[in-house]
This record gives sequence, structure tokens and C-alpha cells, in this order.
Amino acid sequence: MVSTAINRDVVFEADDHNIAEGWSVVVRGLARPVRDGDDLAEAERAQLLSWTAPVKQHYVRILPTRVTGRRFRFGPSEG
Repeated sequence: MVSTAINRDVVFEADDHNIAEGWSVVVRGLARPVRDGDDLAEAERAQLLSWTAPVKQHYVRILPTRVTGRRFRFGPSEG
């Protein structure tokens, strides 16, 4: 996996929401390709699915150095 060899410092963001609130989590850390048999098996068991075709054959693990997050409550604007 060339991209992790070129730049190991990465940022990953995950967001979600429902009708009442939303949230965002940002993970900063060091990326490394997953190549070990046990780690590959663990990644396969996690059923990580790509949103786009074709099926991805590589996994990258992020060793976090910082995790931050925010929660947003939806409602009428004030003012």
C-alpha cells in the first residue's frame, strides 16, 4: 500500500446523525498497512464494507495519537 508508506500521518473522520442529533469523531494517528495473517483475519471478521466498487483488497490500521469528537443537537435556531 503505497499511500501509507509515503505519508504515515493521517486523519480519519466518521460522522452520523439521526432526527434529533448528529456527531463527528476525528482520529489522528499513524497509518500502517495490515499484512499479518491474524490482523487480516480480524479485519475480515469486522465486515468492513466499501461504499464503492470494486471490493477493496487492502486494510490500513490507524494507531491513534489523538481522538476528538463533537455532538450536535438539532432544533429551531435561536435569534
